[in-house]
Amino acid sequence: EYVASQGKCLAQIAKGEVPGVEADAANRLNAVRQLFTEARIKPGYVEIRSLDGQRPRERYAAAAFWMGLLYDENARSLVLSELGKMSADSREQLLEASAKEGLAANTCGINLYKLSEKLLDAACLGLQTRGYGEEKFLKPIQENISEGVTPAERVLKIFRETPTKKIPAVIAYAAQNALD
Repeated sequence: EYVASQGKCLAQIAKGEVPGVEADAANRLNAVRQLFTEARIKPGYVEIRSLDGQRPRERYAAAAFWMGLLYDENARSLVLSELGKMSADSREQLLEASAKEGLAANTCGINLYKLSEKLLDAACLGLQTRGYGEEKFLKPIQENISEGVTPAERVLKIFRETPTKKIPAVIAYAAQNALD
């Protein structure tokens, strides 16, 4: 049965501040899952929720990114130090700003470009620690950050720069890059 947390954090729930709710193992796991709404820890695997519609190289990049962050203790510590104290409202504001402004988003005292660089570095180090050479899959993310653009911004640029036949131009771009 789902019970709203009434804006309380897990520590407050553990103190009994939400009547009838315990900070049991299921609630603790749910709290961790909500920290990374894009990637969810499931029994035996990590579910990455936004990969539909991405090119294969971006799918591999996203999987490698999350593996580097979640499988390495130092990377997880960095993520928690950077994002762990953010309120749910601040996370939502950052998500909305990133959808509108891409890597140029700057809200709640967080510069998304700089944060992205830190997270990418942490993911890369996490993968290097594993020792399987998986950091090579991060190249599309490295390119996006170094150019300061997201895949969505690339498509929008084509859409905006093609005065006529805008949708066919976007479809042609998608078809041309589908197997990259």
